[in-house]
Amino acid sequence: MFSVYEIAKPALRKPDAAIFRIDLLAPMSATTLDGTSLLPVGAKTKGVLAILALSERRPVARRALSGLLWSRRSDDQARASLRQEIHRLAEALRPLGTDIIDVQRHTLSLRPVLASVDVERYFNAGPGNILKLPETDGMLAPDLNGIDGAFDDWLNEQRGALRRHLTSVLEQAAQTLADPEHREQAARRLLALDELSETGWRTYLRFLASHGEQAAALQAAAECSEIFRNIRGCEPSPAIVDLISRLRSGRRDADSSEIRRGDDTEDGRGADTSGLAPVRSGSFQEEGLPEGRVLRVEIRALRVLSPDPALADMAQIVTDTLTEGMNRDGLFQMIEPADEPDVKIGQSAGPSPEEALSGRRTDADYVFSGVLRVSEAARKFQGVQRIFLLLRLHDVRRDNALIWAERLELSDGTPEKYVDQVICDATWRILIAESRNILPRLVASLSPLQMAFRALGLLLRNETGAREEAEHLLLKALESEPERPFHYLCLALVLLVQIQDSWEVEKRDWLQRACDAARVLAARLPESAAVRLLLSRALLQDPLRRKEGLALLQNAPVTERRNVFALTQSFAALAEGNASACAQMREDVQSMIPAYPLLLMFRAETVLALFLAGRSGEALRAVREGLAIFPAQSGLMVLFLAIAGTMTEGQDEAELEDIRKRLLFRCPELTTEKILARYNYLCPEHIERLRQGLTASGMPETLGAGVLCG
Repeated sequence: MFSVYEIAKPALRKPDAAIFRIDLLAPMSATTLDGTSLLPVGAKTKGVLAILALSERRPVARRALSGLLWSRRSDDQARASLRQEIHRLAEALRPLGTDIIDVQRHTLSLRPVLASVDVERYFNAGPGNILKLPETDGMLAPDLNGIDGAFDDWLNEQRGALRRHLTSVLEQAAQTLADPEHREQAARRLLALDELSETGWRTYLRFLASHGEQAAALQAAAECSEIFRNIRGCEPSPAIVDLISRLRSGRRDADSSEIRRGDDTEDGRGADTSGLAPVRSGSFQEEGLPEGRVLRVEIRALRVLSPDPALADMAQIVTDTLTEGMNRDGLFQMIEPADEPDVKIGQSAGPSPEEALSGRRTDADYVFSGVLRVSEAARKFQGVQRIFLLLRLHDVRRDNALIWAERLELSDGTPEKYVDQVICDATWRILIAESRNILPRLVASLSPLQMAFRALGLLLRNETGAREEAEHLLLKALESEPERPFHYLCLALVLLVQIQDSWEVEKRDWLQRACDAARVLAARLPESAAVRLLLSRALLQDPLRRKEGLALLQNAPVTERRNVFALTQSFAALAEGNASACAQMREDVQSMIPAYPLLLMFRAETVLALFLAGRSGEALRAVREGLAIFPAQSGLMVLFLAIAGTMTEGQDEAELEDIRKRLLFRCPELTTEKILARYNYLCPEHIERLRQGLTASGMPETLGAGVLCG
């Protein structure tokens, strides 16, 4: 879509420095210090001001503004209408006596310091101060609905972003604030935003019970159950169901010791509310993983819904292979189930995955559960046997929250070939879940392993500053634990992502360090697909090692599943000159897993493959989407210029000039020569296509050649 920036976290601005206040939470208002309203009259004029207020004070392209507010008009008509609205906005704000809006030839922006926007205070708020702000439902500018279809879509995206941020912050506040009354207040605000928030209900019910408000707790419990049944058609999580049952039975541990014990932990989850995770001394939430302690994973026995003994054997093969694979890379410690139930094959009385978790105690951090069944419909109507495996992965310390699930067909009777896919996907989900759990915590309280998880979480943000902090954390972690493979995995990944936006020869040491880290990792984890991917990717960046990288990739295992192996093969295809195959494999992965972490981290590679495969229109859309989310990534800007330079139709010269200026502002000494040196692992034909696009876009060939304007 248009390159309007998503809402980010702008820096806090001193309220006494602002002479103009824009409020978007509730009907839109724009006032001076003395309360005089300067809100424009026209809906489109208000729309221009709202877009600028929600764009982090960054310049917004005129093309983006006109596209959002006049999406059904021609470009010329839209630009003319925008010029009129800019004039009207300037007239409306004239009483301020200074220019609040910075109007440039191709962009507009809201000047910093002079104006304040109420939404920014909420985006800057954390768990410790969110309750100091007035309660809000996150409904941005309801009076601006209906201006234009494109604007409505954009505004709804901003509303969703704000609600997600508020929900996340309030969840943290409900779990971490020291004062129980403040936790209760955060829980009530959270439930007002999301009535299906289990964190909100759990905190609210515990508060009522621990303060002796039995009648109110029972009424709230009934309301909680009714809401989940009406909206989701099911009961709440086992943890909440167990808490509600204790409330209704009048047990003492529902309103005293057990709940208070849960409230005293750092995140409010210390109590064994589900019966699954006992409170352990030195648990992750209280003290962090002790040095040397890895994440513990348990695989529960699969529930087999068939009288066929062959399926019982298949279930055992899946369990054994999965256990061996998850234990192979040294990232996890596999533990035996403590008290497996006696399940009879083929009887529906066997426990469901949820029942298998409820009431069970474990020392694991993550637990697999699953079902193996035969499709009776296929057997009856098609005369064939179709076997399906459903696997689920639960975060024990987050009240058995479901973080991953996969459904596989095993009709060929060889489940082993699918397990590598499960291991790759589940490993990523665990690492991502763990990194997100770590991010809210103070760095000073983290163990070396937790620093590495925090670094991974920062990397997933895909921001330049976050990458630098991630590298710093990993170096600190390696000083304390130089033997842990996970640290090298994260370090190699961080360095490879950083290389995408580095063009100077002086920074080529990042490539060498990435190769070194990946080699150490490969020596310790020779069977890991993720490690092969990282090492191969690093080697492909270096023309002197390209053959080694290709050889390593060509030995990667082939699988019918769309996963990290397909990404590995796509790198090989791109390096060998088959951009079409690379683009197709990337699309296959994205269709299966739209938010796959490696795809997002190496988004520029996907754009490059589309462009070199001759699919310039798709590549242009993809790079625009990338720049809308990550506007500071120079790697995406370079590809935008290369793509736009080869297109004869459908390209906005003003947009091209804007991107080129932003790129050269960030990298003033960047030239086509330096860019092509970065992509020297491509075949000569593809190098030449890049050169043609960059030259046509006006990029200087060499330093001192000057910008070429077509």
